Amino acid sequence: MIMPSNTILSLDEITMPSSVEAEQAVLGSVLMKPEVISQVITMLRPEYFYLPQHREIFSLMVEIDSRNETIDPLVVLERLKASGRYDEASGKNY
Repeated sequence: MIMPSNTILSLDEITMPSSVEAEQAVLGSVLMKPEVISQVITMLRPEYFYLPQHREIFSLMVEIDSRNETIDPLVVLERLKASGRYDEASGKNY
């Protein structure tokens, strides 16, 4: 669809590009080097992630950081399990 040049679209009207691999790279980077979360949260919000699972993981990491706790892969996994946001069947391989 071609829009007139004076048309302004809101973000709700635009399908944002997505890259599962880029999302995984961001999440993996935070898990490997938790101190980068302070930089990442200045640029990303959970709703920017395309996959709901990635939104959940990122939200949890932000929550952990906001409590001044260390983001650790085991802590993230245990909290996902405790909140019911982790599916043992499909989550284990992921």
